[in-house]
Amino acid sequence: MKLTAAEAIERIQIDFERLPFVVDPLDTLRPGGPNPRTDGNIWATPPGGQPAVEELKWTEADFAETRFGRLPMGKTPDEWSYGDLDAGFQKCRACS
Repeated sequence: MKLTAAEAIERIQIDFERLPFVVDPLDTLRPGGPNPRTDGNIWATPPGGQPAVEELKWTEADFAETRFGRLPMGKTPDEWSYGDLDAGFQKCRACS
């Protein structure tokens, strides 16, 4: 039995395919940037649908702000909202 298993293991051949490697999420948004998954770089949920992996790339114009040390703000699959953090904390302190 051990001999059969050893012979079987020796006959196994594995072909590996090198895929793009990425660590920085912003790199995945650059035009032509690598995707962390074979089918895309973002999770998106269409209205009334199930979350799925899709591909989203921003333009070079979206990344122009990085020259000035600011984060790029390209289109998003979902609506982002943000506000005044300090005012939010002040409001919380007033309520407690």
